[in-house]
Amino acid sequence: LGGTRGVKGVAGWCEVTKRVGGPDQTNVARQKITLRGDGDTVFNMSEYNQQYACFTSAAAKANPTSTENLFTAVISIKDINFIGDANRTCHLIDGDRFYNVFFKDNNVKQLKSLVKSFVPRPPVERGVPYTQTLTIKDNQISLMESIVDAYELININFCDNQCEANTNGIYCRSTNAAVAAMMVGRFNNNLFEGGGQFLHIE
Repeated sequence: LGGTRGVKGVAGWCEVTKRVGGPDQTNVARQKITLRGDGDTVFNMSEYNQQYACFTSAAAKANPTSTENLFTAVISIKDINFIGDANRTCHLIDGDRFYNVFFKDNNVKQLKSLVKSFVPRPPVERGVPYTQTLTIKDNQISLMESIVDAYELININFCDNQCEANTNGIYCRSTNAAVAAMMVGRFNNNLFEGGGQFLHIE
């Protein structure tokens, strides 16, 4: 993400092949990082097949296996078509590294996941990878392998989404019996049709 606080007004067709690192800032930042399309904007994700999620923090992009808390926060993503293909190779958002995310009015199709957490971090949450403070609202989400794939999900608001023919919905599990798989979840007014299990917690 370019500029001091992100990209605004992205239009047209964009081929995404490499990881994108958002400016590093805390979850009490003065300004939000904004990535906004015009409704017709397409991010073609079919050529992105890296191990880790596409959108992450700048610090995590430079050091993807670090167990330090290399996050960025206060992020708004809206009015973009994120389109993959039948291979579903792309994880879109790095749940370990993006906090306080507002994902709204987007179309997401044929990705491996919308949000995925990867890296255990021993200094925080007793070594469990986790995703923190996520709002997903008013989106069209279809033909995904999973919508959210997390080890611990802290504060998710998933509302007013149209979910069609996804293999899995929200999947979260904890690898530590002392850590809850989900803490605070709100799920309202979603269509989940033609797919697998909407919510799995273990």
